[in-house]
Amino acid sequence: MASGYSRNDDLAQRHQGYIAGVFITLLFLVLVGRLYFFQVIEGEKYFSESRSNSIRTVTLEAPRGLIYDRNGTPLAENRATYTISAIPIEISEDTIARLGDLIERDPADLRAKIRDRSLNRFKPVAVKRDAPFEIVSRVEEHIFELPGVTVDIGPTRLY
Repeated sequence: MASGYSRNDDLAQRHQGYIAGVFITLLFLVLVGRLYFFQVIEGEKYFSESRSNSIRTVTLEAPRGLIYDRNGTPLAENRATYTISAIPIEISEDTIARLGDLIERDPADLRAKIRDRSLNRFKPVAVKRDAPFEIVSRVEEHIFELPGVTVDIGPTRLY
């Protein structure tokens, strides 16, 4: 009575089952190890990156046209102005001190203006409006060393 079933086939299947179980267990341990690495060992790094990775809405002013009188003489013109701003949530104390030196303003005054609790900490605070080109150039030159500082160009109406 040969049924086509032998004890060797049973051992081979059992051996394959053990190998598959060991493989799945190792794969699971690798995944748990990577999870531990990212959460515990590298967690602080990724937490700080996630704090700085946010969406910021930027309000742009619409360009305004020139206004002429009936003789073609300009009544209202536009000129570009530079505004240096700081985002309170992103700027550090060292950056405030460095910015104060660059824009020739007392760092204590800047700190008080930027850290004002009545302002939205995610919205840029203008620290110097209508800044001269020389100061804007100095700030732009060091912009990568000044996290949380932006320079915006906007139109100003001249009448």
